[in-house]
Amino acid sequence: YVRAYATNSVGTEYGGEESFSTAKPEMDLKQSTTAIADGGSHDFGGVIINQSTDVVFTIENAGTSDLTLTTPITIGGTDAGQFSVQTQPTSPITASGSTTFTVRFSPTSTGVKTANISIANNDGDENPYDINLTGTCFEYPFIHISGYIKYSNGNPVEGVEVNFSNSGLTSSTNADGFYYRTISKGWSGTSAPVLTEHGFN
Repeated sequence: YVRAYATNSVGTEYGGEESFSTAKPEMDLKQSTTAIADGGSHDFGGVIINQSTDVVFTIENAGTSDLTLTTPITIGGTDAGQFSVQTQPTSPITASGSTTFTVRFSPTSTGVKTANISIANNDGDENPYDINLTGTCFEYPFIHISGYIKYSNGNPVEGVEVNFSNSGLTSSTNADGFYYRTISKGWSGTSAPVLTEHGFN
């Protein structure tokens, strides 16, 4: 914005005003419909050990000129090895345009994990654009109990109900004498096979 005025020798004023705009990029970041400010964070939630979850982030250019990113994006921080960039964003991003990138959380040990991403770009006041990542790793929440029930001659016993105490519920043997039960981790108790006119030891 420019204002210029002058006054001649007889006191008459001359001049005018002009406004100018400069094209510039403006980087915004979202996860789904949730905006993440520069320096903000995203929580991947809980993931079972040695499994993974992917999250897609969207970079938008709300400015009036191309937004240029420095790629590839990399991950840093304490637990950087528990996170990885699966797909990279494209660059440049035209005005009002967008691109996406995908981050995977694949923990290999239990506990809270933290990492960060710094996206270098040509936004005048958000370079780099920083994101903090968190996620929590749990052990598998179930245990599996299985076995075979057979006669002394080795033939399988079908239809045996195997009752697990302390709300562990029941399983039954199949034609091979095999039973299988999934129980919440931390369960303790006993299992007892039951079949009419049969005894077990």
